[in-house]
Amino acid sequence: MAKKSKQTQPVLKNLPLIHPDAAGIAVGSAEPWGGVPADRAPEPVQKLSAFPCAVHRLADWFATCRVPTVVRESTGVYWMPLWQILEARGFAGALGHARHVTKVPGRPQTDRFDCRWLQKLHPYGLCAPSFRPPEDICRLRSLLRHREPLLQRTVQPIQHMQKALDHMPLHRHHVMSDMTGVTGRRLLRAMVAGERHPHTFAPFRDSRITSSPDTIAKALEGDYRPAHLFTRTHSLAL
Repeated sequence: MAKKSKQTQPVLKNLPLIHPDAAGIAVGSAEPWGGVPADRAPEPVQKLSAFPCAVHRLADWFATCRVPTVVRESTGVYWMPLWQILEARGFAGALGHARHVTKVPGRPQTDRFDCRWLQKLHPYGLCAPSFRPPEDICRLRSLLRHREPLLQRTVQPIQHMQKALDHMPLHRHHVMSDMTGVTGRRLLRAMVAGERHPHTFAPFRDSRITSSPDTIAKALEGDYRPAHLFTRTHSLAL
């Protein structure tokens, strides 16, 4: 039976020092840890709370320890407000990719030693920073990411409304291509207001609709059941 090989610790003393003045942060939801080089403070590792006031105290401690560069992992979203506060205080940030950091052998399993681990990797260039766009691009990206699910959710009420019309059944697709267009919305609002006779829908016809009033009346002659009317009214409001 072959013997298991021992995990070798990375040898850093022969590597060139690229960022000698660097601090590391292990970001968490409740207790982030910050670490500086061992010769900069009597206690090079400190535990903080997640409140903004604690992050400002951490920035003051980094300034006292003369570490202008701070490295952290891009895990979750907890690093974002911390990054913004430190960036506003003038610290240069390095956002290490979690996948790259975990591939380096010898990483500890606790946040307390993880911040020291990041602080040791970055000075030797072993913690490649991820891309972080400028502040104006970050604001635009947040708005676009918020806009995308809003647009996706607008489709669902239209689909529910079309399903209710099919159950009645109202064959509106034979006379118009888009039920949410000018003519379609006029017809829907009239139905919600209580109109049921199909021949009274002819005045709502837009000039661009090629179907005749008689064809529209035949397509809108259906079974106006209360349950489907309620579903369509609710979807129209949404």
